[in-house]
Amino acid sequence: MKRKKNILEEAADKVLEQYDNREFLEKIRAERGPSIIAAQKERKMYLRRTWCYTAVATLVVAMITIMCCFYAFNNDESADNNKYYDTMQYLDSSYEEVNEILDGIKINEIEQVKIIRGIFLESKETAAYFLDYANSSEYKTMRIVVDIHPEWDYKSIAMSKYNLTANIKGNTVYYYSTKSATNGKVVVNAFIQLDNVKLYIEYNQNNVEEESDFFDMLEMFIE
Repeated sequence: MKRKKNILEEAADKVLEQYDNREFLEKIRAERGPSIIAAQKERKMYLRRTWCYTAVATLVVAMITIMCCFYAFNNDESADNNKYYDTMQYLDSSYEEVNEILDGIKINEIEQVKIIRGIFLESKETAAYFLDYANSSEYKTMRIVVDIHPEWDYKSIAMSKYNLTANIKGNTVYYYSTKSATNGKVVVNAFIQLDNVKLYIEYNQNNVEEESDFFDMLEMFIE
């Protein structure tokens, strides 16, 4: 005698019949398909964004590391050839004190000039003398740095940039200049190498219509 199925068995059979029904399966596939594809696309986009963020972060860290190494190598405070350099103390000085250490040239006394002496705090050695001239009425400033320390440079000089030369009091002046097209401001950087002393000159002149008077000023300073 055939056994009569209970309610649970009949329900199970109906579910199994649905899975044998092709139309039912295609309906389920159609309903699930877009959501699955969307999920796969979202996952791919997330992985792509994660990779991009990681790559950018790695590049930034690498650039910061390179810049720090470059700064540490080129900074005067850590460079081997400037091992005597530390925090500098500035004291008032005079023309007499500057001219005592110069050989072959002399700095003339000019008004509106402030003279100070830079001393390394640790070694107590004199690094340089700084002569600062300012004429506010004529919009001119000039700084002459008399660098006397053999193990320290006031600044690095790329001689290829100082591609112009002139002769002042028998000394060769290496220099270059730039002029602003908007306000006529002229900036001149110059360098003079003496036997044991280096002179760095920085000159600024505003509202220059034709030629600057840099060399007139320099000849006024140097005798």
